[in-house]
Amino acid sequence: MGYTQKDNSGVAFNNERKERDSQPDITGKGMIFGKEVSIAMWKNTSKNGKPYLAWKVGEPYRKTEDQPAPSSQQDKQEQSNEIYEPF
Repeated sequence: MGYTQKDNSGVAFNNERKERDSQPDITGKGMIFGKEVSIAMWKNTSKNGKPYLAWKVGEPYRKTEDQPAPSSQQDKQEQSNEIYEPF
């Protein structure tokens, strides 16, 4: 039996494919009110020097048969019309 994602929870991991500052430091997926979502987070530092995470929740990436697999997370975001910008 496989893992079943519980509602209003998720998982995220360090983005080992990060190549540019615009790409998230942490990516993952979850379930919010019964809907599957993707999660992207960026590590930042406030003006006061305190570390924080800026995050974005969006539609999960889904590859279609007539579309080649994206080569990077940024390409995935562009192809899904979701550009992850923290602010």
